[in-house]
Order: sequence, then structure tokens, then C-alpha cells
Amino acid sequence: MAYTCAVSALGHSVAQTEADMQALLLGAAAYSSEELLSFHLPLRYASLFWGCLQEGLRAIKPLAVMAVGEYQSPEGCWLPSFRY
Repeated sequence: MAYTCAVSALGHSVAQTEADMQALLLGAAAYSSEELLSFHLPLRYASLFWGCLQEGLRAIKPLAVMAVGEYQSPEGCWLPSFRY
């Protein structure tokens, strides 16, 4: 099960598993006439990252998610928006 607002730097997506997220990304790519240009993929999801590379996506700029105060790791798989 997965949900996306938009597969972009401004959108956000959540899924129960990395496999669900990969299916969401591939479905969005197949549905859209435009390429998936950019989205934030935390590197904690290593198998999803490598799966995206195998599908022809490329990493442009590695970033780190930082938090002020106590950080609570989310359950499932998520792609944060730029505004996060």
C-alpha cells in the first residue's frame, strides 16, 4: 500500500514497504508523459535506492535529513518533500 501527493521535490510519498514505494515510483513514471525529474529519497532505503538506479534513475545530489530536537524514525518508507 502506498500514497503520493506528487513524485517531485515538492511532493511527498509514503508506503508500507520499500517494494511498495518502488511500485509507486514505477507506476508514476509509466503514467506520466514527463520523466521523474527529482524527488528526495533518504539513503536509509538502500535497496530502493539501488532499485531506482537499476531502473535508470540517477542520483544528482545526496542530502541528509536533519531534525531539531528529538528525532523519531518513521515507520514504513517515505519520501519527504522539500519543505520537510
